[in-house]
Amino acid sequence: MKNDNIGKYLNDFNSLIDTPFMNLDKIEWWLLKYADFHFEITTYYRDNNISYSPNSDIEAHPLYPLIINLHAFLDFYHFLNEISEYARREAYFKEEIKEYQRVKTSKEKSKEWLTKNLKFGLGPYPQFITDANALENDEMIVIHEQHDVIFYLDRKDFSAVLEFIEIFEEVVFEKELEEKELEGFWVGE
Repeated sequence: MKNDNIGKYLNDFNSLIDTPFMNLDKIEWWLLKYADFHFEITTYYRDNNISYSPNSDIEAHPLYPLIINLHAFLDFYHFLNEISEYARREAYFKEEIKEYQRVKTSKEKSKEWLTKNLKFGLGPYPQFITDANALENDEMIVIHEQHDVIFYLDRKDFSAVLEFIEIFEEVVFEKELEEKELEGFWVGE
């Protein structure tokens, strides 16, 4: 595998950062530009029985000197992809908000809505989503400490996601779902 993209990917991304807000299309462009490299790395990992999980500690791995930079790239790629996925889900969340408005007066239907959306409503959310809900600023700060990258996203680009989370949390509180009901979700029951 050629490592031509190692080191270059971060410079490419930094050159795209806008002020005051990062353009989501530029994140998508970067992900597309490095999609083949991402595929090469994941194929290499699969072929060499190397497991990957974001931000995992790989220092004890026998191939550590060979994969440290590849692993760092994967962490960054997955980090940006998560931002992109939340932005792409805006339409879904808008529809679910409308659906909730239609069913909220029915205890049974609102509980069905809640159950249907457990996988989205129970996080864990990326830090930029958590911060946006806590601070309620127009900007959403995004920090990737490993690569020392900081940029800002416009809260409006994630308005449906943020509203959905707020509604979801209110519904969980109002419906007083018992811990045992939520535990069933986590274990796949």
